[in-house]
Amino acid sequence: MMGKNGELFGDTTDGVGMVRDIIETHQQSLKDKRILIIGAGGAVQGILDNVLAENPSSVTIANRTVGKAQVLAEKFGCLASSFEALEGAFDLIINGTSASRSSSLPPLKDELANENTLVL
Repeated sequence: MMGKNGELFGDTTDGVGMVRDIIETHQQSLKDKRILIIGAGGAVQGILDNVLAENPSSVTIANRTVGKAQVLAEKFGCLASSFEALEGAFDLIINGTSASRSSSLPPLKDELANENTLVL
């Protein structure tokens, strides 16, 4: 779509839809939650504003290439991590990678989730 001054402008409703699904369908608030987002591509960038607007206690972005996670974390005011450095259980884990399409999942420790963790 064309924006002001003839520049291209893009928008996404992915974050709005995902947050609404978490709140309405899964009946979970994101407020004060510890959130892990796996991946650092466009899909993750498209949801971060909406996730952060819900006032979680922390949002950590973990990616195979830590540098990409750091770029997004700096841009959005989040934390960045390698998979190996992640510790403790998260309240919500969001897979923003395409890895599950090929039946491979990122190398996450079992301790990152418990019986109360919502995994999307």
